[in-house]
Amino acid sequence: MLRRLRSLSPDDRRLIAAAFARLAAARLWLAVVPFRHVAPRLGTRIAPATDAPLAPVDPAAADTARRIRRAIAIAARNAPFRALCFQQAAAAKRMLNARRIPNALYLGAAVDPATGAMRAHAWVRVGAIGVTGFPVDPDMVAVARFD
Repeated sequence: MLRRLRSLSPDDRRLIAAAFARLAAARLWLAVVPFRHVAPRLGTRIAPATDAPLAPVDPAAADTARRIRRAIAIAARNAPFRALCFQQAAAAKRMLNARRIPNALYLGAAVDPATGAMRAHAWVRVGAIGVTGFPVDPDMVAVARFD
């Protein structure tokens, strides 16, 4: 891991450190604060939600979104706690918003046909770029979108 980190640019190392910090903050935030108080902080809620790709973004924003995707994935994989889809989505949304990159966080649900159990998932998209939570199960239906 350390050898791989040294091979990255200083900007990418800073982005990974920021991703670790955002994941930890998201985990604490989501564990302590009721969702009714979390939701307004995610952005403007769009209902009914669709998972259609957003408007295209400029190449620089697309590159930054891909770098954030990579940083979140590395941080989540190496975090000393479980960073689930919602923590990853909340962290990515905050990182993208801080850079003024238009994005949408989706909350979805699906019913497991075998057990009847409901499953939930969260994902973030920038234009057609999947930042976190991809690939999304085709049975997953977006029930809320936060821009």
